[in-house]
Amino acid sequence: TAGSSNMISGSAATVVGGGSGNKVGDSTEAGSTSMRVYGKGNANYSVIAGGFENQLVGPSSNINFLGGGSQNVIAANTDYATLVGGRQNTIISSSMYAALGGGRKNHIFKDNDYAVIAGGYLNKIASGSEYSFIAGGQSNLIDGKTNSFILGSNITAAANDTTYVQNLDVGGTYTNDTQPAFLVR
Repeated sequence: TAGSSNMISGSAATVVGGGSGNKVGDSTEAGSTSMRVYGKGNANYSVIAGGFENQLVGPSSNINFLGGGSQNVIAANTDYATLVGGRQNTIISSSMYAALGGGRKNHIFKDNDYAVIAGGYLNKIASGSEYSFIAGGQSNLIDGKTNSFILGSNITAAANDTTYVQNLDVGGTYTNDTQPAFLVR
């Protein structure tokens, strides 16, 4: 490990590249004061690149990348996840291949394989929302809806396989040999 007060326990081939107070492996408390995660076990073949008080918590959270920021957590049975930065963001429990880009207090909860939050503030992808995406904004929620996509703020997904946006403006011309051209605006 590099940096100061960083710790790796119970984990093989794992690196903490810098920063301060970062932890990999066993934990009795992880994340922000509003989000507590407990775990014992390994976080093998993973990286915390830097930052402050970030955690990769077991059990069995392997081959993950946490880029930096502060008080971010990847926890419990989550493999191949990426959390790039920001503050107080979490990827929790059995969310394989999940990605969180940054922002603050964004959470990908249990059983959300391939879920993505690009950034923003207070966005949540709750349990059972696999393959869903929140582009950013604030206070968005996808709860139990798969393949749902949100672009905007204060939106709650209500159906599977649906894209939610605010004030969509589509421009361009559509032409087809059998139909006249039209403009969508």
